[in-house]
Amino acid sequence: MRLGFTLGALALTGCLTFAAPLAAQSALVAGVGYSDRYGGFANVGLHMRGLFDGAIDFQLDYRRGADGYDLTGRGIYRHHLGNTGLGEDTILSFGIAGVESDWKVNSYSRRAVEFYARIDALAAPNLRVNFGLGHSRAHLSVTDPALSPVLLQDAGFSQTT
Repeated sequence: MRLGFTLGALALTGCLTFAAPLAAQSALVAGVGYSDRYGGFANVGLHMRGLFDGAIDFQLDYRRGADGYDLTGRGIYRHHLGNTGLGEDTILSFGIAGVESDWKVNSYSRRAVEFYARIDALAAPNLRVNFGLGHSRAHLSVTDPALSPVLLQDAGFSQTT
């Protein structure tokens, strides 16, 4: 529920952003914005796509405001297998993503890392199929001891596969 509210607040954020091309399919992104939830903030990011003959994408974003920050990074490796039993243009990909977030408006701070493997292919015209397996490990630090016991039990480490 909180994530939906957060995404909604960010979607309504008035944000001035510009991208300066660094190389083919890469950009340095910077901006400022305001949301009802986080107040004023600034962000900067480095987004690189198609590195090493299109095999690797990398993204790093940092957002900072008077009352907190979040840092997000992700990397994806894609290996093109060509035509296989699954279909045409089969792609095997591996990814890793990490986030650290700590805002005073939230009653917790969060650190998480996620790994995944996925294979997808063009099974028919206009139909791609994909199969994947992922693993996530998160750590929540509760910053408001007056929270409901139901929420307090989620503090600490959690894992999902």
